[in-house]
Order: sequence, then structure tokens, then C-alpha cells
Amino acid sequence: METTRQHQLGAPLLTRLRYRWNGDERMRCFHIMDGEPVAAECPPKFNGLGDVVAGAAKVVGVKPSPGCGCEKRRQALNRATPKIVARMLDAIRGYWSK
Repeated sequence: METTRQHQLGAPLLTRLRYRWNGDERMRCFHIMDGEPVAAECPPKFNGLGDVVAGAAKVVGVKPSPGCGCEKRRQALNRATPKIVARMLDAIRGYWSK
């Protein structure tokens, strides 16, 4: 098992627990409040711009039709912009921490 933690100012500590179950890798998230773990929803993991566009389309109710090529487009955008979301968030955090 692997546990990673992330913490933001003013937010409870979020702990991600990664484990294997029947050959599948799974992840559960917990907030640590008063020293006790409380089940929490895991935040989405964005690998690139393709994941951001797909997430935004899902939020506004756009549903992909079969054979539209959305998954290939998402993967191509992710390959073209690897880890761009993490870099943008780091830049924003750096700007606001000044």
C-alpha cells in the first residue's frame, strides 16, 4: 500500500490510499479531522489539457456519441500538454503566496 498526502492552507489534510484488490489498482481518499480518518471523495486527476476539456464538457452536460473520436482527441491533447494543469496550478499558488 502507498499513501500520499496533500495539504492546502485552510483545508483538512487529504490522504490518498492506493491498494490492489483482485488485481486492480484502486484508490480511496480520506480527510484527517481531529486525528481520525473520514471518508472523502477523491479529487479528479488531470494529466493534461485533454482531461480538463473532457471534464468541462461533462460538467456542462455534453455527452460523447459513439465513434466520435473524443477519447483519441483527449489522449492526443494529454500527450501534447503533459502535466500542464499541475504546472498552471503551481504557478497560481506561487503568485498568490507572494
